[in-house]
Amino acid sequence: MQNDMFASGITPHDYWMMMEGAWRTLLMTAAASLLATVLGTFLGLLRLSSWRIIRHSIEASTDIMRCVPLLVLVTLIYSGAAILGIPMNVFMAGTLALGIFAAGYVSEIVSESVQAVPINLRKAARGLAMTGIQEFIYVIFPLGVRQGFPSWLGIMLAIVKDTSVVAVIGYIELLRATQNIITRTQDPLPLLTLAAIFYFVICFPLSMAGRYLEGILNKGVTL
Repeated sequence: MQNDMFASGITPHDYWMMMEGAWRTLLMTAAASLLATVLGTFLGLLRLSSWRIIRHSIEASTDIMRCVPLLVLVTLIYSGAAILGIPMNVFMAGTLALGIFAAGYVSEIVSESVQAVPINLRKAARGLAMTGIQEFIYVIFPLGVRQGFPSWLGIMLAIVKDTSVVAVIGYIELLRATQNIITRTQDPLPLLTLAAIFYFVICFPLSMAGRYLEGILNKGVTL
């Protein structure tokens, strides 16, 4: 006879499947966040180029990244790789799609943060005989990071939840695992509640860590 605790049909194995889905969500979040940060920073700096053709080309590219729906981008990358014969599993396709999608927003944050550095500070740096590289390392970069960090953190937290879109190509992350169990048990309320708790457990520590780092940056303390 089944225990009352599992009378709804939910078993310990189902909870384990949800934990595994949460772990897969974390893995894809970490990989996509790294890709978005590196690619977005590179594109954001290129947007500041004095060469008009480069600047306009990058702006057009990032606009496309932000305007194409993530669902379409995920499907396009996964299906396109298969058509072209490029070996790519669902994790790689999802990470690439999420990273490219978020990179468009990160590039905007980077370019705006750099341009937000007061011109007087740049002139002061040149007055101290700093080179362009020294000016970027000691003046523009620290102030730009402090300016753009909150927005960057918001993008990274959004990636956690956007991993659910990758389920369309078969990636079993937290929400997809939960939906699979709901299909079998027909008991959505406790499972969706538990999924929400999992997302909170993932996002809340990241948010708190971000606030802590933001406080350090605002105080001008180096790690």
